[in-house]
Amino acid sequence: MPKTDDKIVHMLNDIYIYENRDLIYLKLYERKARRLSLNLTVIGPDQLKGNTRYEQFLSLYEHYSVNSVEFEVSCFARYFYCGSS
Repeated sequence: MPKTDDKIVHMLNDIYIYENRDLIYLKLYERKARRLSLNLTVIGPDQLKGNTRYEQFLSLYEHYSVNSVEFEVSCFARYFYCGSS
């Protein structure tokens, strides 16, 4: 198999969650992910401190979506976290 396929398969095993709430089910989710050999990364506001692109995005973001602001920002937060890794 070409290396590109290996990279894609590896990427499919990575799960990124942005969460800024204390959720009781998060530990269960993490345990399930480990059992399935998935790489779970929980991202919160602390992991994005100092990320200038994310901070600039937040300063420019205008909300037009039917989804909540929290939902939309969390989607972008994962993007900026992954982009800085």
